[in-house]
Amino acid sequence: MYRNPDVDEIIVCDLPWLARYKDSSNRWSEVWSTIYHIRKRKFDVIVNPRVAAKSALFSFLCGGRSRWGFDVPKSKWAWTDIVKYDDDKHVVDCYLDIARGLGCPVDSPTLKLFPSEADETYAEELLRFRMNNVIISPGAGYESKLWEPERWARVADYVIRKGFEVSFTGTATEIPLIEKIRSCMKERAASLAGRLRILQLASVIKRSVCVLTVDSAPMHIAVAMKTPVIALFGPTLSRQWGPYRNGLPNVVIEKPIECRGCKRTKCKSKRCMKLIRVSDVVEAFDITLSSIRYVSYKKVKMEEGC
Repeated sequence: MYRNPDVDEIIVCDLPWLARYKDSSNRWSEVWSTIYHIRKRKFDVIVNPRVAAKSALFSFLCGGRSRWGFDVPKSKWAWTDIVKYDDDKHVVDCYLDIARGLGCPVDSPTLKLFPSEADETYAEELLRFRMNNVIISPGAGYESKLWEPERWARVADYVIRKGFEVSFTGTATEIPLIEKIRSCMKERAASLAGRLRILQLASVIKRSVCVLTVDSAPMHIAVAMKTPVIALFGPTLSRQWGPYRNGLPNVVIEKPIECRGCKRTKCKSKRCMKLIRVSDVVEAFDITLSSIRYVSYKKVKMEEGC
């Protein structure tokens, strides 16, 4: 939402129950302070697309003449206006149902991010000597979503041998994971982990051939920046959380297994991820590459015809 021309103001509150890392500085005092200031401003409408009970309680305490949310039993008590939540729909489409309820036009929705000129320049300088750059972003908020480092290394080696440069991206906390992958590789790849803010990452992704990742923020950033993405899915369902449609040849790799969609943050077996083979990802990369080249060739022919 940063630099979004459609947003007038952003009020930040780090909710403690959403913190994923032990070293988080979230404090309950900040929550109560935020609730107090929001109540004082007497907003007319509050919209909360999350379904958790704690998030619903937060919105309830913030006041508002009308509060919009989903008809999920654990949280619907907090809303004055309720919208049906459909597990078979992508979460973006579910969120758009709330917008429709509010009377907002939602034709041809697209995900968007708004990097600054400084973000674009930083990305340009960073990739100046990296031609045909491919992003691999192996990290995720939950351990159960991760793929084996050795397999990522083999995929990265394959991509480099195909004539591409590989850049790993991730947060500072994901540096050990990325370094483990790089140590397993036979080829050389760069690491940008811990060096990019979100909009800088968006600018880097915008200048890359494609993104290989798991169910993570970089997957959605790639969709917003119109860069093809190959996403590996395990404990979450791609029909709900996968790359949102944007007209590009995005690929989701997931295996049929009885516990699909368990949403566990930790799992001892991680069978859903281990069933994904290196050959699956390599094949998806080749298919994506062919699609990109076909689209590029088609565009050139059309320009020549003009």
